[in-house]
Amino acid sequence: MKKLLTLFGALSLTSVSASTVVACGDPDDNGGGTTNPPSTEKYNLDDLFDNNIIPSLEVNWENTEGRKYMNAQTLFLQSVTKILEQNYEKNGSEKAKMFSDIGVGEDAWGNSLRNLTYFYKDNPQEDFTKIINDSLEMYNPDNSGTEPNIETQIVQNYEFKMDFNYVSLLEANKVSNSENATKLISKVNEGKISITIETLNITWYDFS
Repeated sequence: MKKLLTLFGALSLTSVSASTVVACGDPDDNGGGTTNPPSTEKYNLDDLFDNNIIPSLEVNWENTEGRKYMNAQTLFLQSVTKILEQNYEKNGSEKAKMFSDIGVGEDAWGNSLRNLTYFYKDNPQEDFTKIINDSLEMYNPDNSGTEPNIETQIVQNYEFKMDFNYVSLLEANKVSNSENATKLISKVNEGKISITIETLNITWYDFS
């Protein structure tokens, strides 16, 4: 009899302990306990960046071969700022919930993308190389100038792509921004952001 009572008591304690562990979780839809793991959902660039037409952008470029990388970098950096201003949301929308779940702030997004330009200098990437080549091909020697060595030009509907590539992002940000870059690649699918600048206002400087 004593053995039976001892066994019954042990079973009762085990049942209480098990129910206590379950109750520690967040309640599920049926009132029971569960554990909510971190979100593993990954988002597409098209869902995050769906407003990619920049109405107007002003850049200062130089019409010399040695400055074409700087020309492309200037356009890329300013475009990143504009695209994030137009797309990064914080206030309750479905897109804001996506950005919140990713866990990378607007400035950190910007730094992660801007750092790509420094990586591309020694590791050419086709979309950025296109901007480099376009920057001098767009130059028109008949532009009107307001003063010597300075000319102005307007280009309509200039299009380019911004590549969201895991390897490039990690390499470009490994020195000082690796934590944010790692978060981005864990939550956002690879792809490209297609950008259109409706009116590109170029001020050309001639230092040749």
